[in-house]
Amino acid sequence: MLSLRKAAVIAAFLLGFIYFLQTTRSSSAPPRTAASPPARRPETPKQDVEGTAPRTTAISDSSVTRPYPPPRQNIAGKQTTQKPLTEKPPPPSEKSWRSNVIEAYEALPLPVLKADFFRYLILLARGGIYTDIDTTALQSTTDWLPEDLPRSSIGLVVGIEADPDRDDWKDWYSRRIQFCQWTIQAKPGHPVLVDIVATITEDTLQMKRKGLLNRSKLPKSIVEFTGPAVWTDAIFNYLNNPTYFNMADGRNVSWESFTGIESAKKIGDVVVLPITSFSPGVQQMGAKEPDDPMAFVKHEFEGTWKPPSERIHPERENQNEEERDGAS
Repeated sequence: MLSLRKAAVIAAFLLGFIYFLQTTRSSSAPPRTAASPPARRPETPKQDVEGTAPRTTAISDSSVTRPYPPPRQNIAGKQTTQKPLTEKPPPPSEKSWRSNVIEAYEALPLPVLKADFFRYLILLARGGIYTDIDTTALQSTTDWLPEDLPRSSIGLVVGIEADPDRDDWKDWYSRRIQFCQWTIQAKPGHPVLVDIVATITEDTLQMKRKGLLNRSKLPKSIVEFTGPAVWTDAIFNYLNNPTYFNMADGRNVSWESFTGIESAKKIGDVVVLPITSFSPGVQQMGAKEPDDPMAFVKHEFEGTWKPPSERIHPERENQNEEERDGAS
């Protein structure tokens, strides 16, 4: 089994992924990205975040123990050390992490899986902002964060997708707090992105070897395989990783750290925005309307990765609703 938790050699990944983009057909529309300062790649352990961790307060910036750190393994499982961005990538003929990632991407049987994987890959390699093509900007990205928050101290910006404060939340959502992945801002090489790319690559190749990548019935749901559930796990893994945070006092960052927030909350280099920011107008879980000052992006939930006949068209839905109202 491939060891994919310890990833390194950002320079090779950047060059290799650019090659990958040029040679591999993508089933998702290209996102809008912007350049950000590079960051190094780390190791992030897996962790269950079903909402059982103890209550905690936010960890301050001073709790970050070190930047994205040293000696790790690449995703081919070979021991290595961090190398500067100027060093050359390994020879193309070498069976390495690059071929593993490409093999995993090409093996994914559904467009939605590839669309999910693509956003993590492009952000890991390039950084910037990814947003689905069925989203609308309500405010400039420069207004997403408080003015007094140093931009250089931020490595990842995410928004809350779901905050179901109800006893039966497990019947409706995968996590008690669920972070959305239709809009993400990140620095290249961020540990959360390393973790999720490694996780999806490992899971995909294992399923492929076992012959389980069946389009009609996958071992995991899409949400758990490549979607917001595994994305949420990767974020909590990072926020509770002693490699990056001072956990000496035994505190954990859990769903309780973010439930009900109405303004940006920063823990380490991660900023979590309230549900209104990327999910305005959903009319539940405390989300406010699109004209609220904290509403930044509106998601239309069209499912552009679906065949055209299965997509949601807001204009068509509104027209059908008006016709039904007129007939009643």
